[in-house]
Amino acid sequence: MHAVPTLIGPDHRLQAGAQPPASTQQLIELIAELDAAGVTCTNIPPLGGGPRSLAGHLEYLEWAAAEVMPAFR
Repeated sequence: MHAVPTLIGPDHRLQAGAQPPASTQQLIELIAELDAAGVTCTNIPPLGGGPRSLAGHLEYLEWAAAEVMPAFR
């Protein structure tokens, strides 16, 4: 079994000392670790906090589809 450190604890908060991904490449590497461990479903967290408007959410979806998802097809 492949152990993958998680950023989020049982209370759905960032675990002490955990650092969220700072770049798209770092996020892809973290998701690749989950993939190697056999995880078949996860989410793509936005970098730098979440969107604060509908337009921001649409930009986040476009970024995830164009920059992150192609790495796993």
